[in-house]
Amino acid sequence: MAAARLLLSGEHLVCAICLDVVTKPVTTPCGHNFCKACIQHYWNTRVIYQCPLCNATFPTRPQMQVNTVMSELAIGHKKWAQVLENQSAHDILCDICSARKDMAVASCLVCLASFCETHLEPHLRVAGLRGHTLSAPLSGLEDGLCKNHHMLIDLYCKTDQAFICGGCMTTDHNNHHVVLLETEYDSKRVEVQSAINARSQRLGELKLFTKRARVFNQQLIRSRPDLVAVIGDLFRAVEQQVEGFIIELNMDIAELDKKRDDLEHHHCLDEHHRLVDHDRLVLLLSSLPALLNKDLKNTVVDFKLPEVTLQQLKACAVDVTLDPDTAHRDLIVSPDGKAVMLGATPQDVPDARKRFKHHAVLSKEGFRSGKFYFEVQVKGKTSWAVGVASASLNRKYPISMSVRNECWVIVLDAGQYRAYGSVSSGFNLFVKEKPQAVGVFVDHDAGQVSFHNVAAKDLIYVFSGLTFNGRVLHPYLCTRSDRSPSDLEPLTITSQSLPN
Repeated sequence: MAAARLLLSGEHLVCAICLDVVTKPVTTPCGHNFCKACIQHYWNTRVIYQCPLCNATFPTRPQMQVNTVMSELAIGHKKWAQVLENQSAHDILCDICSARKDMAVASCLVCLASFCETHLEPHLRVAGLRGHTLSAPLSGLEDGLCKNHHMLIDLYCKTDQAFICGGCMTTDHNNHHVVLLETEYDSKRVEVQSAINARSQRLGELKLFTKRARVFNQQLIRSRPDLVAVIGDLFRAVEQQVEGFIIELNMDIAELDKKRDDLEHHHCLDEHHRLVDHDRLVLLLSSLPALLNKDLKNTVVDFKLPEVTLQQLKACAVDVTLDPDTAHRDLIVSPDGKAVMLGATPQDVPDARKRFKHHAVLSKEGFRSGKFYFEVQVKGKTSWAVGVASASLNRKYPISMSVRNECWVIVLDAGQYRAYGSVSSGFNLFVKEKPQAVGVFVDHDAGQVSFHNVAAKDLIYVFSGLTFNGRVLHPYLCTRSDRSPSDLEPLTITSQSLPN
């Protein structure tokens, strides 16, 4: 048998110094073979140059050259030994045998074929085949072949979202965005983890929203007992909607977790097992777009306040005017104190202690107790911040660095709505309908700040359970500084019907 002959020859391929198959074998004048590094180290520690195996002595140190024939035999032996070590327990037949098929002892990942002992021999001997990658016998090698070109499918066309081979790339996918299949796999691993993170964050936001909405609900019921039925029905509907979103997000996370585990499993496989799992990988990558492209904005809570409730908030409206002495020098406050906009050039104004270093302004009026409400027109603007701030707010840092227990605002920046309040990091908001005007309601004594889409009568967000500790709160407006045409529009405090 070829295997027996090969294993027998292995005895003659062992270095007598390291007792392993020779690496870069050299032959001494007496005919024995050793690893080049082993014999050189051996002679470096000796005064007399002799053969470690037969003790033959040489008058001078022999100049050793690598024995190429022996080297090729050693490489073939190592490959064969690896094949035998990893040999599969499955009964896989040789693809070359024509009559009675012998059992395969190895598969070639380049030829995409399995070979018996006899037909594997050229891969251990022929120079052009020795560079091929051999593995334990594998089944289903043809599944990784393109049916049109009979080449390995190892590419992904991002343009057509198709799995292709090199032949496909030069014909049907010329000039398309094509990447290695493994590259697409690595990219999807990152996308899956990002999708899990986004859903986990949204899940946390929904749970926090539910908690704060319940507090808001109780406060509304206490202030308007005549609306208990209306408000109760509204919040029960909202809670059911949130519960549905939470179930949906948990299912998404569970499915993405499974996909992530599958991708990690594929990542941990060695090369030949990845090939075996080719169809599984293709199926896995094909199933991801529906999950990854899902728009989380569809999980926004549809929370519309009854008209009478919004009117109740408006009954707490206050007359607010902006304080130009607090405005950043790039901002212009209108003469009536109702609007602020970014000027074409900085204003020549004194650098007062209470002036902001970022593009913000406070109202002249401050409120230490009770309830108050005001509205700000934000229509057409792409970057803004609206809310309330403590009189002691640090005005020399941007809002993201100075909000701790001093500022409660919502922000629109680069198309993303965020809330900042009591913590500096902020968090994303999912707003179902873009507000044209934002209503801000503060219940100082109850420790609550809520933000409302005035036209849609939606609750955008509510901070509840706050402790103001007697702080004086001022309406706060901020317009950003990119000087785009939309952001040159003013932020305007709209007039409210004040209570008699």
